[in-house]
Amino acid sequence: MTLRLISLYVIAPLMAAVAMMFFLVGSADAANLYWVGTTAADYNDATNWNTSDPGACNDGGGDAGAAPGASDAVILDPDCDTDLLIPDGTEIFRLVTQAGYSGDVDQAGTLTVSDTVIIVTGAELNSDGNDLSVGGDFTNGGDYISGTNTVTFTGSLNLSTGGTGTGQDFNNVTISASGEVALDGAALDIDGDLTIASGGYLTLGGQDITVVGTYSNEGEFELSGTETISLANEDSDSGKTTYFNDGGGSVGLAGLSEFYDIEFDDDAGGTTWTLAAAVDINNDLTITGGTIDADGNTINIAGDWLNSDTFTHNDNSVVFDGSQSQTITGTNTFYDLTKQNPGGTFTIPSSVTTTVDNDLAISGTSNPINFFSSSASAQATLSYGGTGTVSLLNVRGINNTGTTLNCFTGCQNFGSNSGWLFTGTGSNGSGGSANVVTSVTLTSPSAGTSVDGNSTLEIKWSGSGDDIDSVSLWYSLDGGVTYEEIASGLENDGSYMWDVINTTTLKAMVQVMLEDADGNELASDESARFSITMVDSTDGSDDGQDGFDDNGDDMSNDFEYVDMMTTNGETVRLMPGGLFRGETLSGVYIVHEDGTRSVFPTAAAFLSYGYSFDDVVFVEDDQLQKLELGARVTMAPGELVKIQSDNRVFRVDAGAVLRHIPDEATAISMYGDDWATLVTDINVVFWGDYTLGSSL
Repeated sequence: MTLRLISLYVIAPLMAAVAMMFFLVGSADAANLYWVGTTAADYNDATNWNTSDPGACNDGGGDAGAAPGASDAVILDPDCDTDLLIPDGTEIFRLVTQAGYSGDVDQAGTLTVSDTVIIVTGAELNSDGNDLSVGGDFTNGGDYISGTNTVTFTGSLNLSTGGTGTGQDFNNVTISASGEVALDGAALDIDGDLTIASGGYLTLGGQDITVVGTYSNEGEFELSGTETISLANEDSDSGKTTYFNDGGGSVGLAGLSEFYDIEFDDDAGGTTWTLAAAVDINNDLTITGGTIDADGNTINIAGDWLNSDTFTHNDNSVVFDGSQSQTITGTNTFYDLTKQNPGGTFTIPSSVTTTVDNDLAISGTSNPINFFSSSASAQATLSYGGTGTVSLLNVRGINNTGTTLNCFTGCQNFGSNSGWLFTGTGSNGSGGSANVVTSVTLTSPSAGTSVDGNSTLEIKWSGSGDDIDSVSLWYSLDGGVTYEEIASGLENDGSYMWDVINTTTLKAMVQVMLEDADGNELASDESARFSITMVDSTDGSDDGQDGFDDNGDDMSNDFEYVDMMTTNGETVRLMPGGLFRGETLSGVYIVHEDGTRSVFPTAAAFLSYGYSFDDVVFVEDDQLQKLELGARVTMAPGELVKIQSDNRVFRVDAGAVLRHIPDEATAISMYGDDWATLVTDINVVFWGDYTLGSSL
């Protein structure tokens, strides 16, 4: 669930009083300066500012010693009820009008307030077309005159506009990358544009919103569905729309129908969001909590369908129309389900039955679709009750329990399927020229090769086929009985330089594995046996294993950043913690402090850390090799995981240690009644990335 700003709209009537009561409490370095001048333009005259309320105007008699600066609070008190003109470029800590003040505060230019702005009844703040930046709460009980300006909210704050009448609206509003803005007890009226920057966050909290100009969302827009929404346009190219409601009942989508990412979240349970019209989703749909009732309306989705609660179709159609790979998770019953696009992978979950009550249509166009189970080692069950139309597919691990699916046009049987007929009565029929069988041949090392430990050995392979996302390499010291990973997330470029382990064996082997974007094995091949001879590395030379150079100096802290070329031809500097991926290779990597990169094996692993795909930098494919590969990223500490072949559920602790949860009572005590919906199935390929610890 997205981190949500804890707003104060539940105690909205107290907001202004609380602000007035505590406005004097702030930064230890902030001074409270009272305006005591009589000429509005004398802002910079230090003698017109007092460090305490003098009880009346005292023009020229102030004791401040200097005009307000960036760490000072500007206070306008009713005892000196005169206007104030704030110069261009002014930066202050707070701007506060106190109860009873009825003057005008005007901007002569841009104004930056790093904390709170309070406009009381009878007072007026006139930006007169000049931009205003606010880092704290904005409370307007009087009049705010924006002109043609832009107000930028730069921090986590509550926004109380007082309503939508004269003196209560804005022109342009921008919520910055660090802004988390919650409406506090009043509607928001924007006569110009609303921009939510990447990383920015706006939550309505049940309040209405009107945007006359352009609505642009690259961050997150949260509403409950009960609000009245008036937007000149819907942004379906970026950003996330979250419907959050913990009050239960039935609500709608507030008139919205086009989205990029959309999430439904009900912490308390009992909420049903009912569609009133067709919905078009250009990326992912996530049902974290609550029920989505399609009420017969069509849903088009271009990304993943991630369901942890309830979907009710009421005889609707769901069309998966993304040109990239798409995944379904959770327990779902569809009415009509259609998947058509020129290739990619369509994955359904292996742990539950995916039900289609009526018609099923899955067909590739210019290239075959890989129709796969989410697990390479377990079937996914598909049940449909109407007409089944399938063509131009590569099918693997799908147990169809409905009427037999005849896949005779452009189809390939990739194994572990039931309830299907393929060309050639179930074998890997040719199925048309568009099919390309994924295959890989390991060409080096060859039989009889002999290498020294701590030397470098080039592993060579030739792999081809559809939907190859990455390559992993493995070594065995016992003739292929057991394997250990060499590297994963590699490009399919046919070559890798391996730092050979320093040991002695006559039964060494290496294995190459082609994998799709979900970590599923597409094809693999093993080398013949070869020998490794241990060498003595005690001569003080740099054997490349200990992290020290030839002089014995520690090299572990030398890395600071790496410069890479983006797909736009620009240079980007990636520091530890940076996220990036190649232009055509879909693996997402994180930069480590030791100058290595690690791949996130699944979207679930990526999202478990709270990362956003909007933060991932796209670089040219050949830039990835600038950083050596490290171990794969595991699920974040605190996540619940299991594998298909084992019913036990584990909690991930620091260091990728798995702690078995012994019983349901323990799980409920730790994660609540819905704990089972939080469990992520880990592909068996990645299970070796974890270490088994003691039970909880």
